[in-house]
Amino acid sequence: MKTANLRNTLREKVRRQLLPKHHAAQRRIHDLTYLFLEVTQRCNLACRHCGSDCTADAGQPDLPADKILEVLESIRKRHNPARITVAMAGGEPSLYPDFFELGRRVTGLGFPWGVVTN
Repeated sequence: MKTANLRNTLREKVRRQLLPKHHAAQRRIHDLTYLFLEVTQRCNLACRHCGSDCTADAGQPDLPADKILEVLESIRKRHNPARITVAMAGGEPSLYPDFFELGRRVTGLGFPWGVVTN
């Protein structure tokens, strides 16, 4: 019984003390440099080679612009946005409503951005 308690105590100590230190070290080593956002599941093509389940009439709603910008703002508080490229993907991201306005707002937050398009 004492061995099981000792094992659980040790496991809990590792989880509370060592794991956060490990995660912090990993974040220092592996900078966030690319952020892929699937802004829509809609796609105007049906490529045979594509593994995506995106369609012209996707059942999933588009990712709301305010949520995208909220996430980018929170990332911007912890990281230099100029060093993180935002890649808008999908489906076909150009089908996203006000796609270029979203791009302007992403740029306004200091992030370079690009598109993964069909």
